[in-house]
Amino acid sequence: PYEMAGAKGKEVPKRQYRSGMGILTEAKDWVLLADVNGKLKFPSEVVTTRLRPDLIIYSTSIKRIVWWELTCPCEERISAAHELKLDRYSELQVECQENGWSCYNMAVEVGARGVVAESMKKAAIPIGITGRALKKLVKDVGEEACHCSKWIYWLSGKSEWERRDVA
Repeated sequence: PYEMAGAKGKEVPKRQYRSGMGILTEAKDWVLLADVNGKLKFPSEVVTTRLRPDLIIYSTSIKRIVWWELTCPCEERISAAHELKLDRYSELQVECQENGWSCYNMAVEVGARGVVAESMKKAAIPIGITGRALKKLVKDVGEEACHCSKWIYWLSGKSEWERRDVA
């Protein structure tokens, strides 16, 4: 849609206002699953698989599924890591679609030194994370990656790491 722009008479695109939840607006029965401690099971009502994306959001009422697969490669390998993850889950995406589900296969990369790849924005925007929230997400994710890399480096000299549960 276009609207007239002031006295100059140029047509400019009319701003498209989206609801705050992007592709999640069409349903109210969303289920969020996260692969914490390697215990996630892909929803059997969608498809049976052994693959475990890091994050799954799905709605049975509209048969839509979104998954994120996070990788933290060295910054020089972000592009290659992105393609590998998309390829790894491409067959699963096809199976979901064959079962009548609309499917979003989102590979997200955050470099080990805190560089947040463009894929983070491309995965966040469709689910309604935009503007300041998106800027904060990118900043926080980059800082967390740096923090974790620092801890891994500091602990790399230990022969055994103590086990800590994710809360």
